[in-house]
Amino acid sequence: MKCRSCKTYTLFKACPACGKETSIPGPVKYSTTDRFQAFRIKELEDENIG
Repeated sequence: MKCRSCKTYTLFKACPACGKETSIPGPVKYSTTDRFQAFRIKELEDENIG
């Protein structure tokens, strides 16, 4: 979680520094060097076949 006002990261719903509400900063960034891509593709193929 990230505080929008003071831009600190925390695991709490309220910022320990300023006391304001925190939010999720965004989705995980895409990586071209994804080590698990082959496993996910195989799992999707197996689901579509069976």
